[in-house]
Amino acid sequence: MSPGPRTVDEYLAALPDDQRGALEKTRETIKGAAPEAVEAISYGIPGYKLNGKPLIHFGAAKNHCPLRRGRRGLREGRIGGLRHVQGHHPLLGR
Repeated sequence: MSPGPRTVDEYLAALPDDQRGALEKTRETIKGAAPEAVEAISYGIPGYKLNGKPLIHFGAAKNHCPLRRGRRGLREGRIGGLRHVQGHHPLLGR
């Protein structure tokens, strides 16, 4: 069993072009909206923490790219350009 990605760059490099493109745009949006958020791989997918709390995660699945907010990350409703909307949000469908 090979280890999973250790960085977001490694995670993105392993994806097909369409998913990588969508997630690179997502990454840029998150960084622009919350530049102080800390980026890391958590549970095998890219995630961001703000003030030590999970903010948002994204990933790649077979037929879509999910975007998930952290439990407390966007509870305030809006951080930078990110707005909290309840639920699971596919970024790219095939």
